[in-house]
Amino acid sequence: MRIRLIFLLYFSIAFQEVNALQLPERMVGITFSPEYSFRFLTSDEQFNEMREFRDEIEIPKFGYTVGFNFSIKLMKKTFAEIGGSYSNKGVNTKSQAILYDSLESGTPVTLRKKYSYSFLEIPMRINYQLFENHGFFISLGLAVDFKSRERVKTYYTYGNGDKERDSFGASGYGPRVSLNGIGGLGYFFQLSKDYFLKVEPFFKCAITPTVNDALKEYFYSYGLDVGIYLAR
Repeated sequence: MRIRLIFLLYFSIAFQEVNALQLPERMVGITFSPEYSFRFLTSDEQFNEMREFRDEIEIPKFGYTVGFNFSIKLMKKTFAEIGGSYSNKGVNTKSQAILYDSLESGTPVTLRKKYSYSFLEIPMRINYQLFENHGFFISLGLAVDFKSRERVKTYYTYGNGDKERDSFGASGYGPRVSLNGIGGLGYFFQLSKDYFLKVEPFFKCAITPTVNDALKEYFYSYGLDVGIYLAR
C-alpha cells in the first residue's frame, strides 16, 4: 500500500510540471536505488521437493544499488546510457525452530539466515523521452553483473532470549557473471540550468542464472532509482 502511495505521489508531482523541459545532449549522474530483491527457482523434476522447501522458508531481502551513469543523446528523444554500479541483493529465511533429541542449557532454539550477494554491475540502456517538452521517459536495457562477494549471516535466538550472530564468506554459488534485463518508467525534473533530478521506478530480472546448481536461481528486484545529473 505504501509503495502504491509513493508511486501515485510521484506521478502527480510529475504531471504538475508545466515548464518545457529540454534534456541536454550529454549528462553524467550519480544514482542510488533501494531495492526489494528475491529470486525464482527452476530445477529438474528430481529436485522439486528441494525447490518447494526453499520456496516455503525463503523470503525477499531489501538491497540497494549505488553507481554513476553517462547519458548521450542519439536522436531527438532517444538517449543511450551506460555506467557502473555496486549492487547488493539476496534472500532471507524465515525463523526456524531447531529440533533436538535432548535440549541442553545454552543451546539456541531458533535460527534464520541472510544470504547476501554483492555485484559490480555495468548497466546499458536506452531511454526514450515520451513527450518532447516533458520529462517522462521509458527505459529498456541490459546489465552485466560480476559477482564480487558472497556472505551468509546466521541469527540464533536462545531460550533465555539472548541473540547471537554468525557470519562467514561463501564461494562457489554459481557463475561469476550473469546477464540481466532492466525496464523502467521515469521522470527528469530540472533543478537548475545544468542540474536534473531523475526518479525512476524500475524492474530488473536475471536472464542467465545467478546461481547455477541443482536449483538454478534467477534474481530479480524492483525499486526506485533516484539520481542527480549534471549537463556536460
